[in-house]
Amino acid sequence: MLLMAPARATASIVELDVSGTFTPATAPLFGETCSPSCTIGGDIVINNSADLVTSADVTASGFDPAMGPFTILAAVAFGFGTQTVIQLTNPADQTLDFVFNAPVRGTVTGYNGGPLNMSSEIYGAEYSPAPLWFLTSGALTPVPTPPVPEPSSVSLVVTGVAMVGFLLKSRSKSKLS
Repeated sequence: MLLMAPARATASIVELDVSGTFTPATAPLFGETCSPSCTIGGDIVINNSADLVTSADVTASGFDPAMGPFTILAAVAFGFGTQTVIQLTNPADQTLDFVFNAPVRGTVTGYNGGPLNMSSEIYGAEYSPAPLWFLTSGALTPVPTPPVPEPSSVSLVVTGVAMVGFLLKSRSKSKLS
């Protein structure tokens, strides 16, 4: 019966929904625009007890020139004050920097989501200097984990199914006699 129980998720693994809106730098160098708006979305999974970003998949839409998707972790680093920066890249060397306040500066240790700092940015590497956009609003929001049934609930279901099977079997035997 224990083999049938689902594995429990640990509190240290946190999946975060990514959302944000960006605007081109004040003095666009390459005609950076948003059509109709520049937004990002996706998810990041962190292990906040081991200070690791375990996966990232963040897409960008409306950016001209086009940006993303960002799936490669480049760094988790110190920001200003109490800030942490998660830097994601892609094979085209475009970069997305998430800047936020974390419980432990420069790490994701103990982090469970929150608003992004306005100094979060997206920039491209195919130009020198690169096109640049700044965050106008955004957050890393924890994805609720589905409740895991308690072992007693699982054992009650298994016991109930076994009893129904036993009753059906004994009923079919009595009909045959």
